[in-house]
Amino acid sequence: NSMLDAAEQELEWAARSALRVLEEQEKAPMIQRMISAMKEAAASVMREPTANSKELEMDKEQFDALSAKVDTLADSVEAMQNSIPTSETFAEAIAEAISNQLKPITDDIEATKVANAAKEQEELDGYVEKIVAANLLDEESAKELNLNQAKKLAAKCEPGKAAPAAKGFNTNTDDDFGDYDINSHLEAN
Repeated sequence: NSMLDAAEQELEWAARSALRVLEEQEKAPMIQRMISAMKEAAASVMREPTANSKELEMDKEQFDALSAKVDTLADSVEAMQNSIPTSETFAEAIAEAISNQLKPITDDIEATKVANAAKEQEELDGYVEKIVAANLLDEESAKELNLNQAKKLAAKCEPGKAAPAAKGFNTNTDDDFGDYDINSHLEAN
């Protein structure tokens, strides 16, 4: 559980970091425009007033134009703030994107599990048939075995693998009469 908790914390940290980066990237151009507008406003205010009234009117026109720019920037800032997703919706979007990317992998894993389970069940069914045919167990008991148990028990069903007649009795594998035909004397007549 601690590994899963640590992985979940890492994923949450990554999502929060991604959110901060996106917010900073979206705000960077807006901040640069605001800084430029403020510099222009400060530069126009710092200018010394002249006695020429035409220049004052020009400064007033510039001030009005600058005010219009600031108002436009303020409106765009408000619109951008309204369009920035909350951290909750952003986290949901990231989680959905990650799950969509992992879906083919998880589907392949699930398909592999299903295929392996079907293959193991088919193999187990073959061993169960062999065990039942050899009368080692009844069908119900044989179906309760797992694959490894059934495999080991089915190996004992092979011909030539019968148990000895008695514990100390050794079978004679050297058959002196193995190639002798009992009926050979009948054919001669």
